[in-house]
Amino acid sequence: MNSSSQTSDIPEYYFIFNSQIGFYPKPSTASQTITVDYKKRVTALSVVDYTTGTITATNDSTTITGSGTTFTALMVGRWIKIINGTDDWYRITAYTSATVITIANKYNGATTASLSYIIGEIPLIPEDYQILPLYEAASNYWAIIGENPVRAKFFDTKFKEGLKELMDMYNSSTEDSNLDIDDGEFIRNPNLFPTNIS
Repeated sequence: MNSSSQTSDIPEYYFIFNSQIGFYPKPSTASQTITVDYKKRVTALSVVDYTTGTITATNDSTTITGSGTTFTALMVGRWIKIINGTDDWYRITAYTSATVITIANKYNGATTASLSYIIGEIPLIPEDYQILPLYEAASNYWAIIGENPVRAKFFDTKFKEGLKELMDMYNSSTEDSNLDIDDGEFIRNPNLFPTNIS
């Protein structure tokens, strides 16, 4: 693809190289917009949780103010768990300073200072199903060492049942993926549904 200098406003192929998307033929008009729909890869979950200092969270605000904190720009994209009785997680969307960050959704708890918190990486899997990778890993472990096929089968069954339930619940293009209604109640994580729903 790179050996030809063909141009067109209708690219036929794409390739990914060095974290960039290339198109063939090359777009001939610079002002044309190409929209790329993609699925972001799951984070490796390799960063240690950060808990230094305390925070102040204000009801109906997206600003989190720290005391004794050293927030960094690298924390954008991670999640903050505000420990206030509900223990909700919020995605961090902006870094202002070592003591100020912004979250995606407005904080829905009572305004409180000196709160404990955790900033960390969490998988994109819905909260109720984050155990599934562990079930599969345990199944593979017991199957590979061959010492306990009953235990391998147990974890494999747990994984497959959970995966089926996950796919049944979240794999429908006709349902609003921002909502999760279980027995008439919304799930607690405020990032998974619009904040204006009551």
